[in-house]
Amino acid sequence: MKYFLNIVFLCSNEAYWLYLGMAVLAGLAGLFFIYKKEGYKFFRSLFYLIGLGSLLLIAWQPGNFRPDTGKNILLLTSNFQEEKRDSLLEVLPDAEMLSFESVRTIQNLSNKFNSINKIHLLGDGLPESEWQFLENYPVDFYLNEKKSGTLSFDYSDPVLEKEIFYASGLYNNQGEKKKIILKTPEGKVDSVLLKKGLHSFKLKSRPKAAGQFEYNIIILDKNEKILNSNPFPVRVLTANSPHIFFLQNTPNFELKYIKNHLNNLGYRVTVKTGLTKGKTKTETFNHQQSVPSEFSVAYLNKIDLIITNGKTLSKMSNAQQQMLKKAIQAGLGLLLLPDAYLFSSDISGNNKKSFFNYDFKTNSKENILLQFSKTDSIKIKSWLFEPINSSGLIPVMKDAEGRILSAYRKSGKGRTGFHLFKKSYPLILSGKKTAYKKLWAEMLNPLLRRTETTRSWKIDPTSFAVNEPVLFYYFSKKTPEAGYYKNPQGDRIPFYWKEQPNQSGWWQGQFHPTETGTHIIYSTKEALRIQIPDTSAWKNLRTNRLLEKNKTFAQNFTPIKNNKILSSAPQPYPIWWFYLSFLFSAGLLWFFEKL
Repeated sequence: MKYFLNIVFLCSNEAYWLYLGMAVLAGLAGLFFIYKKEGYKFFRSLFYLIGLGSLLLIAWQPGNFRPDTGKNILLLTSNFQEEKRDSLLEVLPDAEMLSFESVRTIQNLSNKFNSINKIHLLGDGLPESEWQFLENYPVDFYLNEKKSGTLSFDYSDPVLEKEIFYASGLYNNQGEKKKIILKTPEGKVDSVLLKKGLHSFKLKSRPKAAGQFEYNIIILDKNEKILNSNPFPVRVLTANSPHIFFLQNTPNFELKYIKNHLNNLGYRVTVKTGLTKGKTKTETFNHQQSVPSEFSVAYLNKIDLIITNGKTLSKMSNAQQQMLKKAIQAGLGLLLLPDAYLFSSDISGNNKKSFFNYDFKTNSKENILLQFSKTDSIKIKSWLFEPINSSGLIPVMKDAEGRILSAYRKSGKGRTGFHLFKKSYPLILSGKKTAYKKLWAEMLNPLLRRTETTRSWKIDPTSFAVNEPVLFYYFSKKTPEAGYYKNPQGDRIPFYWKEQPNQSGWWQGQFHPTETGTHIIYSTKEALRIQIPDTSAWKNLRTNRLLEKNKTFAQNFTPIKNNKILSSAPQPYPIWWFYLSFLFSAGLLWFFEKL
């Protein structure tokens, strides 16, 4: 087909040029004979060309070409606002209104319509799995505002027996005063009063026995009437919590926030800080173990990880450094925080490679994007260095360009590691507590003393609902065997492990519980019991999580292409008009011959 402006010619390309060539030859020949005769040359030439053009158009088969502008889709997701829907229908009366519940996937939507002009998304938004397909279309977002009730929730899991357990979150109270209570198998253990407005809350308890338990966050009105009872599973372990030793020459904010974070997790924490020459201050959290004034190998063997920096290490004597090396060989972990001393060529007069065996080169990129997953990332500043990836260096975290930001090296049974982030506590100050937790979990877990037993399992604390994937992790030096889990009816359902790329030794599995009750995971001769409670009362929390993620997606949304429009089939013009034009021209030419 050939196109001219908004006209399409339906004949084949070969016929188009053949008919055009024949018309040109016939036109030249006809004009030659007309001009050989006398009288009315102009009018005879004009009507001859009109008649010839009419025959040419009949052969070309002209038609109208009108592209289909596509459908406007009003896609209604959960809790959409009827006022917004009605307002849009007034502006777009021909729009197609569909609920995502009936469509189920964006791909089904694209199969339903030949062309889509724009999607108008209303409500709480779409599941993350649908976002990649939504990028094929222009989209207008009309998302809801945050609702009342629990907006966010997090808790420490697992928690150690007789250590502090924390449950915290954010609650939007739009009515009268309310009370939030933490209920455990031991009873109501803590509560917080909430006035009208947006409030953060933090509840705590100290479990007295190990096992699998169901805790509850209970919301009461001013008359002590239960409005909501929101259950969640908690694992209480009997194993000793990791003992982290902070060794710092002078106080600093970075170490303070790390210490507070680990303290909140229930870890045993010891902080030894230099005050003035010859004077130190020692603090202990979650334990009362005495700290000797001078290190000994016996004491260091009771610690799982030392966190220090190059400046502090430079103040150690050679004897103290050798003692530390010996403890690391026996299984102690060491995390060296970055400072100018880390990148210098010398620490305490000795070549640093003799102790750390690291080399660095300069890198000009300070602002980096650290990607935890496809939709989970943070922006953070780093030192302008990167390690030379020499033999035995095991990366823990990398940026998008492959630059190593955290790594460690095995040394006997222990490990020595470092990271290159300038400061991490601004994440907490800006409200990104979850990102802060993930960052430090990834850096610390590979360095802890390798004596993991019951602590080798861990669960993603944000997933514990029926019909939602539950992620769990297992530490093993060898590839664990494919396992299975049993639901409350005793059915065996297999699963497979996926190695974590940035966490050496950690493997991820998942299952989708379809009912409440106890689920038992079996693998490599060990088992993990997970209690899946009835989480219907958490609907508002999950709705707000979905809404918040969709709002973040909407802010960064860029369609892959402007439109997905398919052209409608061209319609031919009625050819009887061209026949009339040809007959009229032929008649006039006959008339001029008679004059």
